[in-house]
Amino acid sequence: MQTIFITGASSGIGKETAKLFSAKGWRVIATMRNLRKGEDLAGLPNVVLMPWMLPIPTRFGKPAKKHLMNMMSMFCSTTPDMG
Repeated sequence: MQTIFITGASSGIGKETAKLFSAKGWRVIATMRNLRKGEDLAGLPNVVLMPWMLPIPTRFGKPAKKHLMNMMSMFCSTTPDMG
């Protein structure tokens, strides 16, 4: 069984991605700040809910925050082969 780790799975694209991969038989690690917002995902097969908050390294200032946000965007928008 393949596994996908999704950040921001409590709403929007993250939640819909969790539903899609669960329906395709993947193990889904659905992370979010507030687990109550993802309660509807808990009933889906192979879905595990986890609290998750990505720390933003403030000691490095705005350039580091911008770089981290770009990395998160790439991570969340990359679609694995579901063939």
